[in-house]
Amino acid sequence: MNKYVEKVIAATKEKNPNEREFLQTVEEVLTSLEPVIDRHPEYEDLALL
Repeated sequence: MNKYVEKVIAATKEKNPNEREFLQTVEEVLTSLEPVIDRHPEYEDLALL
């Protein structure tokens, strides 16, 4: 898994620990975006996620 995506998922889980459905959706969406994030590392510099 992309390190940036991992960090965003972890931060989201920390901020919303009791929102299971929300966290599942966040994880699904962000992991589906990994190929795009991998091709554009500048997105992390911009804190796009």
